[in-house]
Amino acid sequence: MITLTNDGNVYRSIDFGFNWQILTDVLYNAATRQSNLGSINIGKMDQVHQSPVDSNIILVQSNNGYNFISQDCGATFITPGLNYKFSEFSFHPVKKDVLLGSFWNKCDKGAVDCIVTKQLFITHDLGTNWKKISDFIVQFEFAYLPNYDNYTPLDRIIYSKQEESKQSQYQNGWDDKTHLYYSDDFLKTSQQLVSQGNRFIINDSFILVAQSKQNNSVKLLVADLTEKDYNFQKVQIPEEIDYQSFTILDSSQNSFFINVNDQKSKSSYGTVYKSDSSGGKFVKALDNNVKNMGNGQCDFTNIEGVHGIYISNIYSQEAIDQFNKYQNSEKAEQEQLKNQNSNKGGRARQNRKNILKDQIQSRITFDMGSYWQPISAPVRDSEGKNIYCRANEGCSLHLHSISSNMQYGPVYSSKNAHGIVMATGNIGQSLQFKQDQVNTYLSRDAGLTWYEVRKGSYMYEFSDHGGLIIMAQNQQETNTVLYTWDEGLTWNTLQFIQQPIEVTNIITEPSNIGQRFLIIGQAQISDNNQVQTQGLVVALDFSTVHQVQCQGAESPNTPDSDYELWSPNGLSQPDCLLGANRQFVRRKRQSKCFNGQQFERQVKIDFCQCTESDWECDFGYARENGQGPCKFVGEESQRNTSPPDTCNGYYTVSKGYRKVTGDVCQGGIDYSPYIYTCPYFNFTSSNFWVNLLILSGLGALIYYVYHNQEKSLSTVLELMEQLQNLANKLNLGSLLKQKQSGYVDFSNYDFEKNNIGGAFDESLVSGQDEEISDGQKLDNLKLENNDQEEGELIKEDDKQKKINKQIQNSQGGQNKKNEENGNLLDEYDSGDEYDGFNPRK
Repeated sequence: MITLTNDGNVYRSIDFGFNWQILTDVLYNAATRQSNLGSINIGKMDQVHQSPVDSNIILVQSNNGYNFISQDCGATFITPGLNYKFSEFSFHPVKKDVLLGSFWNKCDKGAVDCIVTKQLFITHDLGTNWKKISDFIVQFEFAYLPNYDNYTPLDRIIYSKQEESKQSQYQNGWDDKTHLYYSDDFLKTSQQLVSQGNRFIINDSFILVAQSKQNNSVKLLVADLTEKDYNFQKVQIPEEIDYQSFTILDSSQNSFFINVNDQKSKSSYGTVYKSDSSGGKFVKALDNNVKNMGNGQCDFTNIEGVHGIYISNIYSQEAIDQFNKYQNSEKAEQEQLKNQNSNKGGRARQNRKNILKDQIQSRITFDMGSYWQPISAPVRDSEGKNIYCRANEGCSLHLHSISSNMQYGPVYSSKNAHGIVMATGNIGQSLQFKQDQVNTYLSRDAGLTWYEVRKGSYMYEFSDHGGLIIMAQNQQETNTVLYTWDEGLTWNTLQFIQQPIEVTNIITEPSNIGQRFLIIGQAQISDNNQVQTQGLVVALDFSTVHQVQCQGAESPNTPDSDYELWSPNGLSQPDCLLGANRQFVRRKRQSKCFNGQQFERQVKIDFCQCTESDWECDFGYARENGQGPCKFVGEESQRNTSPPDTCNGYYTVSKGYRKVTGDVCQGGIDYSPYIYTCPYFNFTSSNFWVNLLILSGLGALIYYVYHNQEKSLSTVLELMEQLQNLANKLNLGSLLKQKQSGYVDFSNYDFEKNNIGGAFDESLVSGQDEEISDGQKLDNLKLENNDQEEGELIKEDDKQKKINKQIQNSQGGQNKKNEENGNLLDEYDSGDEYDGFNPRK
């Protein structure tokens, strides 16, 4: 275990935190041993990275430009490229010894013909030797993904680069001389992908690119990673506005959520849009989403372990209107500052900021962002007193998130603790920040209902698959923690240290299945009549304080079992969420036992009939005031129902709806798009001359046959025979008999049997966006279950793998969870102190 402290020291533990070794001397000795310079200043350590290929490979960066690599999890270190003060690295996804590194070169004072650029280097021996491969680099990343082994070359690098010149590299703002490239041979040769492509983000299915425009705004492009040369398409967002920056909020459930800023890069809010499964068509999901102006992170949290549930914070529309009124009115500014000194003017500006801060409200969605609602408040408080809070009076529960800057605990969940969510916040009209107004809450049904578990603000963590929860006060010093084996029904107190400390965090191992925790905090230490702040880490092991191991996971809901079946609840269908009733096996709340690390959660899945709630508005459509049917946005004459310029057999026309991404309902209400056969000759503006040429050729052929009847007869008969054979093969006769005003019913047509080329490879129906391609009816997707009957209990991973495999067979790879909310695409390059998506200094 390696940890980095706030004061820049690195520590190592080999017994889960019970004993620690400081690595300062180890790092210093490694640097001096290789430099032969004697005493040097290695600075403070500010970043620690772990190789994705070998977890024993650790890279430590200092704020003084020194870098250290260990191949034995911190036991020993070397200093790679001692003469190169790298600021950014990218590990090869497969080859553990291959590494990219970059830094900004420096020019000596008064140096002639010296320009400052960001230089890119590569090593094939884990830092022993480095080779420069490019200047004027903006961003770089290895692009190979194991899931796309058949599509992407192993050594592919995607990078953006500014056009080389005799001047120093441009470092601020969107740049029309920066372009996006890829290389498969470590930049010996390159291919341009996007002209003016400045910044990019790669996830497990798509690559997103921010392309600069002339007015210092950008447009977003997307490409599928299954395409070797990346066919980029412009992302379609309904509103025609200039976008300044994008933040990728989540891409874990076959759809993108992005926060779009159309104000300026430092705006404190944005609009949330949600894509279809292609990643290219977005519809508005939420207005006024709260955004951290410093790092681009947004108050938008995925509840892990369940499908389609998110919690987000927004500013009320009244607060936005009032804020914009102050911001845009010079007269109001002058009146605020008139006859006031600068301090009062500063307070006036702060008051305008408070307009937004005082009006933050929390919302939750259970259907992938199609419908958002206030969070229901608890019925009673932690002392058993009734709580008066009426939704029709604007009262609800509001929860802290990223924008609170970790002053209070954020919304927290784990994929291995189904349904358990913890957060801090308050009940009322809006989110409060005063210490005496913040309490700690728990939900055991993924956010549908909540319990107040303690007055005041606490830091919390859970393990043992959610069976063990501990928490400690974080707004005052403490030497005790509270822990519960029954999800907050009863709490026990444990003293973990003699003198009280300020607890800043509680962590456990990443999978949340063990029973050990680390409490991280700081204490005030008196030394020579001076008070200093010292960091502390305390290890706790609960494996000796519980009772027995839980029994009966194979027979949940029986009297002798410690387990129950739990299902996430939807809105319109209480037993269904995103088209299915998923019942998870989890420990009963009253069972005071432990699950153990070997516990394998089971899941029972039953598919539901489609209802109105399983459909959302398609691109270009919206509900009036969020209610009623989906209607086209704009004049009806602007609605395009014509066949596309390139029409392959059929085309679709939306009914205004698409299935919610990830929804797996079957039957019931069907808003699938209309399907039309392509016209014989499609006289659109773009192919008019092509069609005219075809008709001219046919006319010439008829003329030739007429004047050369004997000579042409055998040729014509032979041609007609070939056409008849082709028609019989395609069974076009039976299809054309069905034609009514251009509409053909394909529902009973066997395309696999008739083998119509590639026109129908992506299925027939478009406009639906669940875990399959645009438009394929789930009714037509065979969810084969050869080993189990529907509803039978099986291992969750096995069941999901079956579904995912069939889905991928119909569509290809899809998104999985993005590692962090906060992948920011803005106009600033990553500088010496920032990661690949955050602004420069």
